[in-house]
Amino acid sequence: MEPEELLERANNPNNIPGIYNYCDRWCERCTFTTRCLNFDISSAHSKNLETLDSENTAYWEEIANVFSDTMKLLAYIAEKEGFDLSKVDEAAVEQEMKKSDDAHAQAEKHNISTQAKKYNAMVDDFFTKEKDSFVRKQDEMNMHLQLGINEKKIISEAVEIQGCFEIIGWYNAQIWVKLMRALSGKLEGEEFEDENGFQRDSDGSAKVALIGIDRSIAAWGKLQQLFPEHTDELISVLLHLDKTRKEIEKEFPNARRFKRPGFDEIV
Repeated sequence: MEPEELLERANNPNNIPGIYNYCDRWCERCTFTTRCLNFDISSAHSKNLETLDSENTAYWEEIANVFSDTMKLLAYIAEKEGFDLSKVDEAAVEQEMKKSDDAHAQAEKHNISTQAKKYNAMVDDFFTKEKDSFVRKQDEMNMHLQLGINEKKIISEAVEIQGCFEIIGWYNAQIWVKLMRALSGKLEGEEFEDENGFQRDSDGSAKVALIGIDRSIAAWGKLQQLFPEHTDELISVLLHLDKTRKEIEKEFPNARRFKRPGFDEIV
């Protein structure tokens, strides 16, 4: 894709500026893909990018194309604005990188990030431990369908279970990633945002993590209704998530009030 075409896409008045900065990357479930520059560029490179296996060579070729196009766009803008990309203050860059690395290291030790990591382990442990139980449930449901017993109810339950698994799986790792960005940003300092009256990026990232937790809690709660025999294990996960949620809200008191472009405000 040529730089001119990229700029044309970027200047599309239908797009919501910055909407992709505070989303959960779940394009298949998003109602704003037609107004997202990030989705527009990705879909331009591949008509069905989301179905490509992340280990498939074709996928990484598409990623390389996006990278190449982005670098061409940067060079195009720099030349147009008379900015020399080769003249970089290496000392300043190194200082900023060290500051970022230090903040990341501190964020990894923060109680909130360790709680999120613990949740990752709890999810893996639960589904590993209860794998046979879910297989038996699946076999039971298939048998009832073959016998024509409660077909509508069985299909409805199957859809609900699949939906819960998808929600839990999608947000499982992402919660930690978003919290790390929120904590690192806060630790690095956000003087520019404060001085210029902008919303803090850390609050936006924390809000995305909170939304992931809210939806995960709902999914675990639904599983508890569908699998009452696993109530003790599921309640343990729910209590851990709720505790993590409260600690995030305490650490980032303005996160819930953060206005994400498109999602929380009309643009």
